Amino acid sequence: MTGYHLAFGDDGWLYVSYPTLSGSDQIYRITPDGEVHPFVRGLGRAQGIAFDAAQNLYVVAHYEGEGGVIRITPTGTMTRVMAGVNLVGLTFGRHGDLILTDNSTVYKLAFGVQGRLLPA
Repeated sequence: MTGYHLAFGDDGWLYVSYPTLSGSDQIYRITPDGEVHPFVRGLGRAQGIAFDAAQNLYVVAHYEGEGGVIRITPTGTMTRVMAGVNLVGLTFGRHGDLILTDNSTVYKLAFGVQGRLLPA
């Protein structure tokens, strides 16, 4: 399940992005009992989030000074997989397609299991 700033992981925890203007946002995890725990730090304007089939969390955010899509492994390792500006949301389609939104457009991209765009 996914929402604009919300995504449930297979672990049953709710993951939440909370964008601010600080440039050092966090992704939080909330247990089924309601306990809140920080998951990762150091993102700017963390917004749309979604899990892939391998339980990597993807987030639209700024990371190391550049905006785009960031992949976060279950252990918290962050890697930029795509640069982009004005992105606000993302989700995965039924066939693993990455669906991105900005303020006016929806994009559907073929996305591989290794977090890479596939040739058209």
